[in-house]
Amino acid sequence: CLFTSANILKKLDMLDSFLFAYHDDLDLGWRAALQGIKSYYVPKSIVYHPPEGFSFKWSSYKFYLLERNRLYCLLTHYSRRTLFKMTPALILVEINIIFFYLTRRMLILKIKASLDIIKNMRHVLKRYSQIQKERKITDKEIIVNFRDELIVPKEVANKKINILFNNFISKISKITRWII
Repeated sequence: CLFTSANILKKLDMLDSFLFAYHDDLDLGWRAALQGIKSYYVPKSIVYHPPEGFSFKWSSYKFYLLERNRLYCLLTHYSRRTLFKMTPALILVEINIIFFYLTRRMLILKIKASLDIIKNMRHVLKRYSQIQKERKITDKEIIVNFRDELIVPKEVANKKINILFNNFISKISKITRWII
């Protein structure tokens, strides 16, 4: 749930239509943070979602959108310098993601998501330029607030896999923060 003003949404150029589902909230919050707009997490808030609202179940299409939009956010929000410094860590993460998709017999979705990013590279680069031009905060300042864990629903990965993956993510994140 997001509570903000129309002026903030206009300043941020609204929601990105490329991210029609998944990571649209991440994108909006990240762009706001890059422009120095503060946000707050209110863990005790309660949001009621109408039963007639639309929701994707865990499906191949959902995995595809999550992966495509994850790549899009990485390529549009981090500076080229940061992406270059993060390349070794990103390669290790990609290998883990490929393994995850392989174990679920969905590697083709990872490939399709990557190909969709390549197909839309003109849009990705245009969005990258816009975001970088409007930013006021460095990547180093932003990543201070990032968490070193992923919360993966139990329908996707069991507790043991989550623990292993989060230990890996935590170690990679600490090294990457030091490099940046």
